[in-house]
Amino acid sequence: MSEDRRAEAESSTAATPAPTDLLAVNERLLLAGLREQERAEEARHLANALEYRALHDPLTDLPNRTLFTGRLEQLILVTQREQATFALLFLEPGSLQGDQ
Repeated sequence: MSEDRRAEAESSTAATPAPTDLLAVNERLLLAGLREQERAEEARHLANALEYRALHDPLTDLPNRTLFTGRLEQLILVTQREQATFALLFLEPGSLQGDQ
């Protein structure tokens, strides 16, 4: 084997990492990916919880005016698009007791 080819073969084997190094790198990449996935899931969970708190009353846990308005706007758009109708019944809590 010529000197040039021997030097080229030695340099190519020296640049190739050992299998144990590849396993260690693969393991680190896998663990980093799992940690990132856990962070993304936690962020999604927190975002959902924050949205729920923004759209529901903290005392009664009922939907608040913002959620009602958003859903009413969606209903209006759907009925306009489908040329349908809908009815909305609005009850005032004090009006059910009658005049006293």
